[in-house]
Amino acid sequence: MSKYTIEKLQDKLDKNISCRKKELTVIKTMVQQSQNNIVSTSIRIAIVMLYAHWEGFIKIAAREFLKYLNDMNIYCYNMKENFITLSIKTVIRDCGKSLKTEKYHEITRELMKSKYRLFKVDPNNKLIIDTESNLSYPVLKDILFALGLEYSKYELKKNYINENLIDKRNAIAHGELTEMKSDDLDKNKHEFEELYKVIIDLMNLFKEQIMDAAVNKSYLKIS
Repeated sequence: MSKYTIEKLQDKLDKNISCRKKELTVIKTMVQQSQNNIVSTSIRIAIVMLYAHWEGFIKIAAREFLKYLNDMNIYCYNMKENFITLSIKTVIRDCGKSLKTEKYHEITRELMKSKYRLFKVDPNNKLIIDTESNLSYPVLKDILFALGLEYSKYELKKNYINENLIDKRNAIAHGELTEMKSDDLDKNKHEFEELYKVIIDLMNLFKEQIMDAAVNKSYLKIS
């Protein structure tokens, strides 16, 4: 199997986000061109699809980054602490089901062995990366922490993520939001277009952060 290079990581992320942007551009155009009673329906469809691509890209991009790190053959001891935590997270979870000191001692053993163990995790394991089918800001923040990525820029947009995207998407998916509240069609369209831009920008930011981390090796412990 060929080595998972930075170029391969870049190509995978670029292709994935490009396909998503193409479909979302079509959906945005549908909203812009909709008229009268179709506007509400178009926006509700668009919000659901925008959320689907938001969650899908964050999940896949995070997993691809971990696949890349798996292939680097780095000793856990040389990595930042969040990656050591990821590498023993399964053990921590299993030990949490017991009250026995002997069971918790497994965590100590795993930590001691991390000096001599290569970083390997299962990116598809929900315990490692889990969007919880509800990628709100707190869930996103935990994923960013797990990957050693800065989250301050996302915090500035957490109301867009939580209220304008997640809450509305959930209300639509559960049949609670059957029409947009405002009678101002242009205002409804403008609000969606603003949300669309924010979420696309955050997806781009996530991709850039992953590539920066890979290129600059910011996953390594600072000696």
